Amino acid sequence: MKKIAILSLILCSTCLFASNVIEKKTMRYLKSVHTPNYNNENYIINPILPKCDKKYWKIKDNKVVEMTKAEKNIKDKEIAAVGILESITIDTDTQTNVTTEAK
Repeated sequence: MKKIAILSLILCSTCLFASNVIEKKTMRYLKSVHTPNYNNENYIINPILPKCDKKYWKIKDNKVVEMTKAEKNIKDKEIAAVGILESITIDTDTQTNVTTEAK
């Protein structure tokens, strides 16, 4: 009987200290973490997540909420702009010529 009580205590304490958290600055979502390692100042513990794509999450009043339609449009434009910048390549000859001309 003592073994069952000890096992129950261990399992219960594990449940009490395992949470999901989201880091407020980076929106990084961590699952099943040791809760005492995360403070409320930098993390939201056990957040209720909106049912939308993670890219449309924002923090408002210490809660994770879905962006408005206008905010989503802005986010989509930002992502598209980054995609365009990532697709631009510079020919190595162009780099050499620019360096040569600068000297």
